[in-house]
Order: sequence, then structure tokens, then C-alpha cells
Amino acid sequence: MPALLRPETAVRLRKANDYVKFHGYRILVWDAYRPPSAQLVLWDTSGHDDRFVANPFSKPSQHSCGTAVDVTLVTRSGNPVKMPTGFDSFTPEAAAAYQHPDPEVMKRKHILQKAMTKAGFFPLPNEWWHFIDRRFKDYPATIPLSEIESAF
Repeated sequence: MPALLRPETAVRLRKANDYVKFHGYRILVWDAYRPPSAQLVLWDTSGHDDRFVANPFSKPSQHSCGTAVDVTLVTRSGNPVKMPTGFDSFTPEAAAAYQHPDPEVMKRKHILQKAMTKAGFFPLPNEWWHFIDRRFKDYPATIPLSEIESAF
């Protein structure tokens, strides 16, 4: 399935990708829009750990609003590069502020963070890969999957 985002959020992500291209990388999207039903499954699977998965009963995930994206860097040809952790690694090393001992990993993380920040996103403190559109409050809380399916 293609990564889905609100159009304005997608434009911001494209701007971030343009920035990382200047440094020899591309952005790879791991996760974007997810329907509220999928968010509930993740919530249950996480053991209800709201440090890493938004509680769908108290506030919607920005993924379900189309305003959050989980990303990493790859080379221009699409090859993976070493980053602080793998995807969905719920460890202290996954924190956005974690100081990784490898200077090349830190350099790549800073390139990604700067690109996303300049493009209009802010990071989630517990996950270096998770970014939310700064204008998320301008959009409705959730998008049901049926609404997206009818658009195709």
C-alpha cells in the first residue's frame, strides 16, 4: 500500500526529502497514515504503552490523522544506512535526543532531524524516526479508512 498523508503534510515531506538529497540520501517512509482500527491493534499489541503507541481512547494517533510519518534515510540508490536503531525499537537508544557513539550515525540522524524540522515537522521524543506535521491541529482528528477508499 502506498504511504498516505494529508496533501499539505506530503508537500512538507517532499521538502525534507529535497534537503536530504543535498547530503546524498533519500527519505524512506516506514509508516504514514494508518486507520483507527489498525491503531487499536497496535495499542493492544504494545501492552498499552503510551510512550510508544498513542492511546486511541484518550487521543488519536497522528498517524490516523494523516499528519505523522515514520521515516529513515537510505542512500540515493535506496540502500539502507545505519541509523541509531531499527524501526519500532522501543529502547532508550531510540530516543530522538540519544547520543549514539558512532559519529556517522549521529551525523545521519542530525541530517534527518534538521530536514524534517526545516520542512515543518517536530520529532516525537521517544522515537528518532517519528515526526508530526507542526500544523496537525489544523486538521480533523481522524480519517476513517472508508473515507480514503472512496477517494480512489
